[in-house]
Amino acid sequence: RMADLTRFFPGLGLGGSAPKPETQEAASAAVPDQGSASVGAAPLMTPSQLTPPGSMSGLMNPLSLLSGAAPAASASAPPPVASNGGALLAMLQGSGIGGMPDSKTEAAPAPAAPAAAEPARTAPQKKNGITLSRGSAVHEVGNSEASSSRKQTQVTHIAAYKFQPGYRHGKLVAVSPKYICYGVRGGSIRVRHQSTAMALLKGHTTSELADISITGEGDECMLATATESGDLFVWSISIVDGTQVVAKELFRSEAGVENISRLLWHPTDPVLLCAGVKKAEGEERSSEWVVKAGEGFAEGATPTWGVRSTHAGLVTSICWVPETDGVVSAGLDGTVRVSDASGNTIASWEPYGGEPVQSALVAHPKGRDKPLLITGSAFNRCVKLWSFTGSTCYHTLDISPSTPDAFKATAVLDPDSELLFLANTTDSGNQGKVFLTVHLNADSEPRFEALCEFDVMYTILSCIASQHSFEPHVDQSAKEIHLYTAQTEVVQQYHIPVESCKNIGPADPSEPRPAPSPPPTNPSAPPLPAAP
Repeated sequence: RMADLTRFFPGLGLGGSAPKPETQEAASAAVPDQGSASVGAAPLMTPSQLTPPGSMSGLMNPLSLLSGAAPAASASAPPPVASNGGALLAMLQGSGIGGMPDSKTEAAPAPAAPAAAEPARTAPQKKNGITLSRGSAVHEVGNSEASSSRKQTQVTHIAAYKFQPGYRHGKLVAVSPKYICYGVRGGSIRVRHQSTAMALLKGHTTSELADISITGEGDECMLATATESGDLFVWSISIVDGTQVVAKELFRSEAGVENISRLLWHPTDPVLLCAGVKKAEGEERSSEWVVKAGEGFAEGATPTWGVRSTHAGLVTSICWVPETDGVVSAGLDGTVRVSDASGNTIASWEPYGGEPVQSALVAHPKGRDKPLLITGSAFNRCVKLWSFTGSTCYHTLDISPSTPDAFKATAVLDPDSELLFLANTTDSGNQGKVFLTVHLNADSEPRFEALCEFDVMYTILSCIASQHSFEPHVDQSAKEIHLYTAQTEVVQQYHIPVESCKNIGPADPSEPRPAPSPPPTNPSAPPLPAAP
């Protein structure tokens, strides 16, 4: 008769229970949203902290083989290397041992229990992504080829928290080298320092968070937030004695004057880019949406603003042009506009024939003189790669789900413009719990070169890509992109090895590559002056 191994692997049997919440914030993930503005904080958890209390630690603990836990390292020791727990678990399942759920079932929260951290997975990965056809490509989410090559990656749990599902134009999470900030129920903002010190900002508890952005490299930063009702807040944040985060409100713009829908700090300067609609005198609302830049945020000071571009509908996406003060914006009016530092229009065109545009991202890969533009429509199911002025469309990628509503993605680009992330915000079963990476090849023939699918346990609602890890002792020399996510149950950090998302050479080296066809031009874009 088969031996019962569950006593050696606590919590993995059919009768296993979810870990007890350690804090009020973790416990709040298990109860319905009651609009509470005061929520406690959960400490940063690592895979080694997921071991149940009282169990053995280190490699002598059988659970460490599954969770990737390792013995606690001394201050002088190098970071531990995670074990291949996924491979061992697959071996046990293949041996016919009953009562052993898979890794995703084990980590899923039980009813009325807090969300469990997504396990850190280190199973062997296929090196290459799925090769995309040149010129125009179609990818079916969850098809046989994609499912067989769907990847998993290391995950760091940051906090357990329930977010309302649904697609959003703005961000729910912002990161800097020292801080991670995210919205909580009632419109408050949780600010967490790398040292685990934290604060709760309650400036706009009358409306939920609509967008968030942070600027600064050290312990002193500035945070900007926008509410769903259109209010704009700017805060200075710092840390005292490494134990207390201090926040000071520098600026507040009440709704009714200008309804702010999007905001974004300049990559190097304390200049804030905002998109909103003005309330004209004698009218309830102007039909013109403006994109403007403000600077001079300080206590007791009044910032100065300058208009950069205008749209005839809601502005859904704004972006700075690297190494310049230029701006790119897109909106529901179907237009993408490129402007210079003075607000003069460099280019304006309709990438999808007047259909709404959800995303406009500036890609400036190393080695290129001029940036490229990436646009997204149909909730980013159709993304296109353009020349900077929109005169040439180099590549079109269509994402084909089982139904249109099964894939509505939020789109972000990594700081080096190597990977485009498309995270599905729709909970449509296991096939829909996924994010895609699209590798951008920016040589003389710019194109989307390769695509990978990554499994997630909880639907991603908002994300941002960074080169910085929130974990203080991570080897920053490794070529990884850190994807910070606000998901339906948790806030997490995904470690994405860039090389595993690339397509390394043609499938058959002896097969000659066909001569590339010239990229299609955009007929609706008139000749425009070259970008500065």
